Amino acid sequence: MKQFPVHAPSGRRPAFPRCCAALLSALACGAVPAEETLPPMLVTGEADASQAPWFDSDPDSPSTLYRVGREGIELFGGKGGSNPYSMVSRLPAVQMHSTDAWGLVNQQGGNKGLRVRGEMATHGANGTVEGMPLNGPGPGPGYLFLLDAENIAGVSLAQGPVAPDRFSLYDSAGQLDTRILWPRAEAGGVVSLGVGEEDFRRRFVRLDSGRLASDTALFVSASKTGADKWRSSGQSPKRRDTFALGLTQGLGPLDMKFFAAHNEMAADNYKGLTYEQSKDQSLYDEIDYDASPTGRSAAQLANWQGYNRQAFKTTAAFAEFDYALGADTHLVFKPFYSKEDGEYLYASGNVVRKWRIDQKTYGAIAELHTRLAGTGLTFGYGWVSSEPPAPATRWKDYTPNASGGLTFSRWSMLADVDHRHDLHNLFAVAERDFGALDVKAGVRYVRDVLPSIKYYDPAGVGDLS
Repeated sequence: MKQFPVHAPSGRRPAFPRCCAALLSALACGAVPAEETLPPMLVTGEADASQAPWFDSDPDSPSTLYRVGREGIELFGGKGGSNPYSMVSRLPAVQMHSTDAWGLVNQQGGNKGLRVRGEMATHGANGTVEGMPLNGPGPGPGYLFLLDAENIAGVSLAQGPVAPDRFSLYDSAGQLDTRILWPRAEAGGVVSLGVGEEDFRRRFVRLDSGRLASDTALFVSASKTGADKWRSSGQSPKRRDTFALGLTQGLGPLDMKFFAAHNEMAADNYKGLTYEQSKDQSLYDEIDYDASPTGRSAAQLANWQGYNRQAFKTTAAFAEFDYALGADTHLVFKPFYSKEDGEYLYASGNVVRKWRIDQKTYGAIAELHTRLAGTGLTFGYGWVSSEPPAPATRWKDYTPNASGGLTFSRWSMLADVDHRHDLHNLFAVAERDFGALDVKAGVRYVRDVLPSIKYYDPAGVGDLS
C-alpha cells in the first residue's frame, strides 16, 4: 500500500490535529447518554443445500470415518467411470497417485496408488464391496474397475482404528468400502456418454425395472471405455467392457439381494522412471516404450510397447440374505465369489516376461444384530479364502525378435499352491447412548493362515500352458 505524507504550508499548523482536538473536547464536555438494554434477537434459517459438503464424517464411529455420496462421486470419482480410489482421493489425509487423468491405469503389482495418513496400500486392490472382500492380496486389478460409477451409491473410508465389524484383509492404510446403488423403486434408465483428451471415450447404459408386484426389482447395465496413453504410443485402456446385474427381492421377513458383474480389459503399460530420471520433470512426458521394435539387442527390442501390456477378465458375484427374527433382531448372511484371469507382459532385462494370474477368491460373512436392555449388539464371523499370487507362482520368459514375435526361453518361476490363504474374523460389538454420550466397544479375533506354495526347479520344462 502506498503512503502519501501530508505537508502543511509553511508557517501554518495542519488543520487535522485541530479538528481532532475539538472533537475530543466536545465528547468530554457533552452529556453521556444512559445505557439502554436491547431485547434479545433470534435469527433462524435453513442451510443452503447447494452448499452442502460432498462428503461427511461419522461422529459415532470410533475411527475417523468419511463417507462420500453420489455428489462426491460425480465431482471426483466419475471421470473415468470407475475406480473407488478416485472417489476418496480428495478426502483429508488421502493421496491417490494416478498415472493418468482418468484413474483408469492398472498399475502392475501390489501398489495401486492409494496412500492414507502416509501409509501406502501395497497388498493389491484395497477395499470391500458391501462389506465383502472380493479379492485377496494380489498384483491384478482386483475389483477396482469392476463397478461403474453410476452403479455406486457411495463409498466410505475408515482411518486409524477400524471397528471390528468392518471386515477386510489389510487395513493399515485404511478400510475402504463401496456400496451398490441397488434397483430403483421406479422404472427408468440412465445413459451416460463421455469424451475427453487423448481420445477418451466412454458409454454407459443402465435399465431399472422398478418395484414389481412380486416385490422384485432388477437392474442391468453395460459400459465400454477406452483412451490413448497421454505419452508416447499405445492405449490405456485399449478396451474396458463391463456388464452388471442387480436384484432385490422381498419375501415377508426375508430380504434378499444379488449382484453380479463381469469385466474384460486390455491396456498398454506405462514405462516407469528410474530414480535419476524422476528428478528431471522435463523427462516426464518423454520416456516411454518404443512405438515399434527398435535396436538390435534383446534389451532394446524388449522396450517395444507391444511387449509391455496387460489383459484381464474379472468376474464377481455375491448375495445378501437378511432375515428378521423379531422387532429388534435380524440375521444376515453374505456369501461371495470372484475370479480373476489374466496376464502381464513386460520387459525384464534381456527377456520379455509373461506373468500369468489365475485365482479365485470366495468366502462368507454371518452377522446377528439385536438389542438387549437398550444396548445394540452385533455378533459376527467372516471368512475369506484367496489363491496366490501374491506371491508370484508362474513367470515365463521369452526372447524378443525384430519382427515383433516371441520365442520361448525358459520358465523363470513355476509353483503349485498346496494351501490357500485363509483369513478368519470373529467379532462382537456393543453400542449404547447415554444422553449426549455414545459409547461403542468391540472385540475382534483374527486368524490369518498364510498360503503354502511348492516351488519347482523349472530347468528343462518346456513351453507348457
